[in-house]
Amino acid sequence: MFIAFLAVGFLHPISANAGLITISPDAVNRLIDYPYFDLRNQNFNDYFSTYQATENNQRTLLFTSGNTFHNALINALGAGYVINEVTLTVGSSTFDEGGFGPYASQGAKGAYKVLTAYNTDTVSWNSFNNGGVAGTNYETTATATGVISGDTTVWTFSPTLINDWINSPTSNLGLFFPDYGTWEDNKDTTRKENVVWTVNATAAVPEPCTLALVGIGAGVCGLFKRRRRKIAQPAA
Repeated sequence: MFIAFLAVGFLHPISANAGLITISPDAVNRLIDYPYFDLRNQNFNDYFSTYQATENNQRTLLFTSGNTFHNALINALGAGYVINEVTLTVGSSTFDEGGFGPYASQGAKGAYKVLTAYNTDTVSWNSFNNGGVAGTNYETTATATGVISGDTTVWTFSPTLINDWINSPTSNLGLFFPDYGTWEDNKDTTRKENVVWTVNATAAVPEPCTLALVGIGAGVCGLFKRRRRKIAQPAA
């Protein structure tokens, strides 16, 4: 039993099992600058959009908590995971009945860190400082810039960003996508179901010699059990 305990105590990773984990955002909020029907004061959690028109501009806030990432990684890989790469894909090659499958906007496609807290259940164009102001509500420099890939746009983020969100939840106020596509771009809006994180991560596994020690420990435990059974048998 001591050998088994000793072996487990010396577990440490030298190789890893890789995994691709897909995660849905907690909230995708569309901000609409539209003077009619009071849409500037309404909360939307339905589409990802950077639409631009004469009287209808749209921007998107996206929030995913560190716990959402952490729980998904723990469930898939267990403790001790290491994040290697993180991407956000917006859009789909499959057109749904509403025609909002693709997203391949021709805009600058910047993803900016949010600087001011907001409520995903109530945020609107007006409540987010009339659509947000660079340097006040979101950073002036993009954290990542999307790249068009077929009918989707893909952002690649540093693992440090997600690790920070996991380890320091208060540092995570979400991401903002304020860059409009070209005027009336027909691929600048997609359903929130077509917004997906993909995390490439690895899970630690013990080195072969450690596994061997565990096996020896298990064998010794089995031997002790057999000896105890033998001693406990009544004399014939």
